[in-house]
Amino acid sequence: MKEFDSTLLYKDIYFLPVQDKNIYLGWLSWMNNPKLTKYLDSDTKQYTAEDLKKYLNTDASKAFLACYRVSDDMYLGNLRVHELSSGIFSYGILIGEKFQGLGYGTKLCKVAVNLVFKRFNGDLVVASSKIENQAPSAYKTNIGFCIADTIFAAKWNLKKYFKNFPRDPIFYMDKLIFSKIKSKL
Repeated sequence: MKEFDSTLLYKDIYFLPVQDKNIYLGWLSWMNNPKLTKYLDSDTKQYTAEDLKKYLNTDASKAFLACYRVSDDMYLGNLRVHELSSGIFSYGILIGEKFQGLGYGTKLCKVAVNLVFKRFNGDLVVASSKIENQAPSAYKTNIGFCIADTIFAAKWNLKKYFKNFPRDPIFYMDKLIFSKIKSKL
């Protein structure tokens, strides 16, 4: 995450690189909350502070950002942007439980797309949502993502397709795959 070294501001949210302190401000409790992790691609284990420190220290994301509300400096969640291969990016969002349903997911999605296309000069953003998680699917399509594929009970081995895929490469899930291509206009 060496490429992102300055504060970013978007509407009522500001962003800073994730640090060890974020583990204790909410990230650890969020990763151990089944209501929050049931839609993530993460393992469904109980995480420790050491697990997250190790992840933070080995993360190869272009941007791994802690998101804060401007009005009161409240830590809202994390945004991670990862380059899968040359010009092709993905992103992940984790928002604390009490901040869900307030529009932050849409804002973070917009920030991720802007980072990919404007800061990292990417050509394509791909994102996924588990089929039963309807809110992210709605906001992705509302800001211009198209459904590129639907995968049912798939055994994924993404290391086969993307050498930089950041996690255990084999997992199962039903997903909608979304894509957004950089406008050439």
